[in-house]
Amino acid sequence: MILQGGKGSDTFRFLVLLFVLFIQPLWAKKHKVLFLNNDRVPDVINVFGGQLYKQLGDGIGGLTLPELIPLDFTPSMIDIGDLNNDQQDDLVAIDVNGNLSLSLGDGLGGFGDEMTIAFGLGLGDVVADVKVGLIDDDALQDVAVLANNTLGSRVVVMINNGSGGFSSHADVQLASVLGVATSIDIRDFNGDRFGDFLVKDLLGVLNSVLSDGLGSFQEPDVILSGLPAGNIYFNDLNNDGHLDSLVLDELFGSLEVRLGNGDGSFASGFSFGVGVLPNDLIMLDVNYDGANDVITLNPGSNSINVLLGDGLGGLVEVGGQVLDDLLGEIGGLGLPVAVVSADFNGDCRYDLAVWDDTIDSYIVTLNQAGPDPAELIFCSVFEDQSAD
Repeated sequence: MILQGGKGSDTFRFLVLLFVLFIQPLWAKKHKVLFLNNDRVPDVINVFGGQLYKQLGDGIGGLTLPELIPLDFTPSMIDIGDLNNDQQDDLVAIDVNGNLSLSLGDGLGGFGDEMTIAFGLGLGDVVADVKVGLIDDDALQDVAVLANNTLGSRVVVMINNGSGGFSSHADVQLASVLGVATSIDIRDFNGDRFGDFLVKDLLGVLNSVLSDGLGSFQEPDVILSGLPAGNIYFNDLNNDGHLDSLVLDELFGSLEVRLGNGDGSFASGFSFGVGVLPNDLIMLDVNYDGANDVITLNPGSNSINVLLGDGLGGLVEVGGQVLDDLLGEIGGLGLPVAVVSADFNGDCRYDLAVWDDTIDSYIVTLNQAGPDPAELIFCSVFEDQSAD
């Protein structure tokens, strides 16, 4: 652990517990890294209090103070992607009424006017998540909306037409989810180059919806059950080219890992103890040894865990001088609730930006490991490496 805050009262900890258990899945859906103003320096945005704020990167590891981005609506959850193929990041948002909107990036540090996207929001529908990702093989970012109602859950799929609109829609019913779906992820889980859906519900069941790349989808299939109620993330932990799943158990303070088989299914896994009330994580190769590592945030103990991967799916927690040599020291965090990653100072190393809910701002910690930029022929700007 690289950060340990002071102890609060038992009453405060109990209230934090209740808050995290019921509210925390939304935090990870409100924080994104993107390039706002054409300077190729990573910036960060987040939704706070129903408004969108930005903090611009200065290229040397710092961020500006939070600044309001005016919008014509009140966002509750967001995702980003280049929807009109102009090399600018655009904003896809669900507002407080469950409506879906698209605001195109203007390249000047903000977004254009809201365009409401009709996706068939019905009476009694409650939107649980929205994701931007590649569904077919045309290299255009598509959109999926996850909605719950009394009859079950459903995924509404919208295929991008390349100009900021959508050419077709598909509605995939998830009757077995019983209206308690919490998150959706769009990835190629079975290696056929098409985007599939994995939907997790409140009861710890993971449902798979595989795509044929032509706009049709197979019947939903339950592939995992008994998962913790916390947030789920996907990335390749053991370097076999297959996506693995990582689920946070905020109640018992652990991380559950299931290695992917490459066909859309997952093998048995293991659990790793982390801090109190873990609510967000990120996967990246923090020490540049070729294996992905895991960093978890624990608002219940005001702490961060750094777990180094061995490249085979195992994790080892590090601390002390080893950790200082990797990330330096993070000081002053009061309630860390979300984390994103990018190269914030242009040295070809993935850095971290941790959102602190007590000061309503990101705190950047610069990676001390990795290659010496002077030894590199070419140094690219790294985009967000969050495992969401």
